[in-house]
Amino acid sequence: MIGSRTLGSCEPGSLLPQQLVGNWVAARLLRWLYGVRVTDIGPFRVIRREILLGLGMREMTYGWSVEMIARAARRGAARARGARDVPETGRWGVEG
Repeated sequence: MIGSRTLGSCEPGSLLPQQLVGNWVAARLLRWLYGVRVTDIGPFRVIRREILLGLGMREMTYGWSVEMIARAARRGAARARGARDVPETGRWGVEG
C-alpha cells in the first residue's frame, strides 16, 4: 500500500512547491519505467516484511522511497494506493 497525500485533502501550504514538482516527476517516471501508478512519494507505505527483505535495498538516504517502490513494482508488489490527509506545514516531524 502506498499512501497518497495528493488524493487526500491538503491544507494550504502543507506541501512545498518542490515536493509537488518532485512527486509529479517521480510518479511519472515510476509509471513509465515500471508500470506502477502512484500519485505521490509520500511517507506512508505498507509492505510485508518478507517482501521488503527480499528487495535487496541499497539506498539508505533520500532515494530510499523511490527505490523501494520501483523494486516492489518489478516484483508485482506495488499495487494499491490510498488517500492520506495532510495537515498544514509544521505539524509533521519531517518535511521537504
